[in-house]
Amino acid sequence: MYSLTPFDVFAGFSSPFRERVYVVSDTQYNDYKKAQAEEYIRTLEARATDYRRNLEILETTVAEIKKEHGLLPAAKENDKSSE
Repeated sequence: MYSLTPFDVFAGFSSPFRERVYVVSDTQYNDYKKAQAEEYIRTLEARATDYRRNLEILETTVAEIKKEHGLLPAAKENDKSSE
């Protein structure tokens, strides 16, 4: 059995900020989900752009290091004869 204590009277005051429940129409919910998806897509596209930019920087750096240390492959004789 459950018995009340004097502290149970104040139990409702311990968390005055209860969770709120919002009721929206299906159309509003779909619009909200669409807006969330569009924001997520923008975020992913921005990240992809950053990754591409970083890839270009890395490739340039690798090429410079190879050139500086003579690590580039030698040009083939066949390439010169075809010109």
